[in-house]
Amino acid sequence: MSVDGVVKQSASSSAISGDPVLSLVQLVEMLAAQGEVLPAGSIVLAGAATVAEQLAPGQEVVGEVEGHASVRVRAV
Repeated sequence: MSVDGVVKQSASSSAISGDPVLSLVQLVEMLAAQGEVLPAGSIVLAGAATVAEQLAPGQEVVGEVEGHASVRVRAV
């Protein structure tokens, strides 16, 4: 993934759990290992190959997946 032409993130899609429920289980296990819990009402995303990247309005993001067309979006 690049932001304004600069590569910011790169990872293998194998880092994404195949089942959204597995992502939730992994999250709860990681929190429990640190003595923490998932608060009721939390919003949980199913998983991603990279960490989130903070964007500012106007920045252009390009995502590329080998064997597929790239995706280009601009933050508003």
